[in-house]
Amino acid sequence: MTNTSNANSRLLYLDFLRGIAVLGLLTMNITSMGLLSADAVIASELYSDKLVLTIKALVLDGRFRSIFCLLFGIGLSLQFTRYQQLDLQSIKILKSRLHWLFIFGLFHCVFVWSGDILIVYALSGLVVINSIKDSSTQLFKRGFQYFSIGMAIQVCMFASVYFFELDLSSTSTDIPLLSYQELYFENICIALVDILTFPLLSMFYLCGIMFIGIALFREEMLQKGFTLFQLLGLAVVTVLFSLVDLLTLNNSVGGGNFSAGVLSSISGLTMALLFWHWVLKSKCYDSELRLVKSINALGRRSLSFYILQSLVMTTVLRYIFPQWNIEFTLVDYFILSLVFIPVQLYIAYCYDRYYTQGPLEYWWRHLVVVK
Repeated sequence: MTNTSNANSRLLYLDFLRGIAVLGLLTMNITSMGLLSADAVIASELYSDKLVLTIKALVLDGRFRSIFCLLFGIGLSLQFTRYQQLDLQSIKILKSRLHWLFIFGLFHCVFVWSGDILIVYALSGLVVINSIKDSSTQLFKRGFQYFSIGMAIQVCMFASVYFFELDLSSTSTDIPLLSYQELYFENICIALVDILTFPLLSMFYLCGIMFIGIALFREEMLQKGFTLFQLLGLAVVTVLFSLVDLLTLNNSVGGGNFSAGVLSSISGLTMALLFWHWVLKSKCYDSELRLVKSINALGRRSLSFYILQSLVMTTVLRYIFPQWNIEFTLVDYFILSLVFIPVQLYIAYCYDRYYTQGPLEYWWRHLVVVK
């Protein structure tokens, strides 16, 4: 194995983490890709479904989303620094990148899958870059404040649902067969709702994690790892909130899903940091194994593969095998997402042999105004 410079090594582990995050997101998103606007899969009383819910609560839910948020914020910070070193208008270029990401997300949400996250990530980035020149102490403080407000909003939502005893779970197994025009209109409405509710429902949570990620990175805690005391603290929070999250899954009140969302957001962030530390210390990202190279290659093209997941799975679940939405249990969806992982890794490995950028990354880079 050849030695790499610190800069290359840093980029390599960011690629590895980004690749893991993209692959993991599909396991959480797949149940909604064939059911139009919302995740309407009903967890049955089967032991296998309960096992999937347990796995998600303990090691999946909120974890990949948190890794992606941390990486997104750090990416903005690295780009800002690089543009400054090149004597370019950093903020102007970053705004252009985020505007185009918003447009990509809008098209993705309307024409492919309404569960898009690019829209709110782009809007969050526009908020974050306004404070990107601040010190790491200021950024961490702001991140903690934003994250706390985001959790408080989720708690209020859970409290209101629980107080009024609303059952938000679906009780029907019928799959609505909308025409393309109806689906198109519904997706437009969902995109508008995402944009209009962003300041309340998404901004504080997402920006909070991004601010925290930038602060930790500038303090080199995400390059060197955490102390033993810090690791113990992260582990305690992760285990405690994950176990309570698991208990809420048995709550018969619809608001149980909201409380689980709050808990998984907290344990997701702490577990993401623990996983980040493990990747750093194990140096697994620097292996010559084809699997690792494939993950790194996928991570360098995260935008293209995120869209690819949606294109393939919505096509399969909505148009080729729509009956699967009626027949599948949670474990079936989980298996389908796992089956598609080696397919993506193989595509990434082969693509990396001939091209340095993914197709969407290429267009994103060339559409951005650099002056």
